[in-house]
Amino acid sequence: MLRLQVRFDLPLHSPRDWCNRTVYMFAMVQLVVCYAVAGAAVLFLALAAACHRLSRLVCALSSSSSPPPAANAPTYNGKV
Repeated sequence: MLRLQVRFDLPLHSPRDWCNRTVYMFAMVQLVVCYAVAGAAVLFLALAAACHRLSRLVCALSSSSSPPPAANAPTYNGKV
């Protein structure tokens, strides 16, 4: 597993080579949440597209196998 060595202590010889633990954890949590939301959105859109295509396929198959409803309807010949 990738393990990053983050320096949370302030070294005296290089004062720019450190990170505040709170800022680091906030950034990591924000990245994880953003990627999780983006992944969930992509997954939702893919499932919605698959459901839409499947419903169109089912409708096309069911309408082609049965006769149209007007063919089975009784006709009116004008007599009561």
